[in-house]
Amino acid sequence: MLVLNFILWLIAVSALPLILIWNNRCRYTLLRQLRTPGQRIRSLAVVVLAGIMVWAPIRLLDIQQKKVERATGVDLPSYGGVVANSYLPSNWLSALGLYAWARVDESSDNNSLLNPAKKFTYQAPQNVDDTYVVFIIGETTRWDHMGIFGYERNTTPKLAQEKNLAAFRGYSCDTATKLSLRCMFVRQGGAEDNPQRTLKEQNIFAVLKQLGFSSDLYAMQSEMWFYSNTMADNIAYREQIGAEPRNRGKPVDDMLLVDEMQQSLGRNPDGKHLIILLPKVRILTTPALSA
Repeated sequence: MLVLNFILWLIAVSALPLILIWNNRCRYTLLRQLRTPGQRIRSLAVVVLAGIMVWAPIRLLDIQQKKVERATGVDLPSYGGVVANSYLPSNWLSALGLYAWARVDESSDNNSLLNPAKKFTYQAPQNVDDTYVVFIIGETTRWDHMGIFGYERNTTPKLAQEKNLAAFRGYSCDTATKLSLRCMFVRQGGAEDNPQRTLKEQNIFAVLKQLGFSSDLYAMQSEMWFYSNTMADNIAYREQIGAEPRNRGKPVDDMLLVDEMQQSLGRNPDGKHLIILLPKVRILTTPALSA
């Protein structure tokens, strides 16, 4: 329903500009100027100059930012990406481009995968509609270095104090993020044991969505194919998060995920809500997440 409403809104706001462009009777278009001897070079130069004036400052600032990254050791989002996600219509186009690339890059559509929510039956306990699930994906965090799993140094003191904490020892099937994300959130055998880790079934996040959970996903990485497969209601990656007015001037690091989580909790006061967080760096180096 949401997709249909968006399409109808897009058609409504685009109709008038398209009619005006279609009925434009201006004869001195760029195409005509390129066909006219004596005007080609000048017209083409103006177009190229306009592109350079837009691209060059962004590129220079991006280079300067990378120097800051090397000096401070802090991984920052692409400067151009933040700019592209800050203004219309580039923010629409960048998100659309990432989504389209994810669909083309992936060989299987989420709808073609086995759906555990339909194949299996699960009877949930009563009075659990006020449940919140906050899932932090940290594929570089070793469970054998966490205090809650018996590590000699107490690295997770606040987690250990949680009364209703469910902690599991997760194992990754690969060292690359894109490949490990395929097998970490499906049943054993839910991904092929091949170099591509081909998916065979939908992940746990998609199952929770189909069981009635609302869901938000916030990430400091750009694995868009995985995000779309979670069926989350709202998805924001780090360039989008950094482009938010409330985050301007702040370091775009994993700590912003804490603020996004609080915003998500505030928008869903009734529970039965899932929040997925994917930090950029190791979880245990981000105190507010490991706590």
